[in-house]
Amino acid sequence: MVRGKYAEMESDLKKTKEKLLAELKKCKVALKLNKEMQKNYDIEIRKLKEIRDDNNEIVSKLIEKAKEQKILRDSYNKEFQQLKEKRNIIRTQISEYKAERDSKWILYKEFKNQFHELLNQKKQMKKNSGKMKRIISEILELDWKLQTESMDFEKEKELVKRIEILNAKINNNSEYQDIKAIDLELNELIKNLDEFRTSANHYHKLMVDLIPEIEKIQTRMDELYQLGNEHHKKLMEYNDKINEIKKISDDAHQEMIKKIKDVQLLRKGYDSKLEEIKEIEAKLEKISQKEKIIRREKFVKIELQRAQELLEKHKSNIQLSFEEIGFLLNKGLISIDEISTNKNKENRQELLHSTKFKLTDIKGLGVRDERILVNNGIHTVQDLSNCALDDLVQIIPTKSIVKLKNWIEDAKSIVNKN
Repeated sequence: MVRGKYAEMESDLKKTKEKLLAELKKCKVALKLNKEMQKNYDIEIRKLKEIRDDNNEIVSKLIEKAKEQKILRDSYNKEFQQLKEKRNIIRTQISEYKAERDSKWILYKEFKNQFHELLNQKKQMKKNSGKMKRIISEILELDWKLQTESMDFEKEKELVKRIEILNAKINNNSEYQDIKAIDLELNELIKNLDEFRTSANHYHKLMVDLIPEIEKIQTRMDELYQLGNEHHKKLMEYNDKINEIKKISDDAHQEMIKKIKDVQLLRKGYDSKLEEIKEIEAKLEKISQKEKIIRREKFVKIELQRAQELLEKHKSNIQLSFEEIGFLLNKGLISIDEISTNKNKENRQELLHSTKFKLTDIKGLGVRDERILVNNGIHTVQDLSNCALDDLVQIIPTKSIVKLKNWIEDAKSIVNKN
């Protein structure tokens, strides 16, 4: 009756335990798989990080080289702009000189036209005044005589007077005055023409003197443009390569971030599975505690029932076996003096020796082990010494064979010594 009741309880617990153990196994397999996946992801993340970091290092070096090219390009461009400004200033000067030169030539042409007009006018006037020519010719002739011939005072006085009379005639003549006025204008025009021509040539020379300088500047500007363009091309090449490698680095980084998020999800799953395992193990621990309690209750009740039965037999003077007498003696339910039957008297001395030691006196055999042994009919050290190793393995499968063998040998040693 007792065994049937506890067998049903133990069966239910066993089924629940088997179910939980199956779940625990699945969880541990899932946990192992999760761990392997995390490990693989970690390897991939490290590789992606290496790719990203290696390419970022290459990009950094390329950026430095690109900066060098930019500095050179900008220095050439700066010098180019400075020369361009200088060239523009010189061009402005040349334009100003040209404007001055051209304005002088325009004035020169205008005055030259006036000069020719007056000159033609004078020629025409001279054609129309024959009498004046003769007077002038006479004045010149008399003036020459005064300067070259030797004559007396009267004669010289007469010639001077004649010249005065002739000059008076000329001064009183309007045409002569007009020609004289034209001569004055012509002289003034000649002076102006000389000034304009000299000034125009001066500005022209200033222009010509600036041309070599502007040509030199232009040559240097062409060189700078070529140099700046070469460094600009190299800069663009570096930028293209930087963008290309940066894309590889960015792609690796994005893939790494994605993998990290996946690992984080795996770790959450791992932690969740660990909690599930803890819950299952906690349930299994509760079942183990219940099993212990059931085994204890079962053992106590079975021991009590057996003790009652054996006491009844003892009181009824029914002959008890050596093992049964040992059981009652170990429980303290009878004393050695109470053994009255002839057979029991013969075994009295043997019983005294066999009950002197408890099972727990064996090294490594605890109270829990003792209960299991007693529950399986091994009540004394003598019983243990007579037990076969294979039978003991079946009774306590959780212990190592070496330990069980040591128990038997220790029990035999105790029995032999006593």
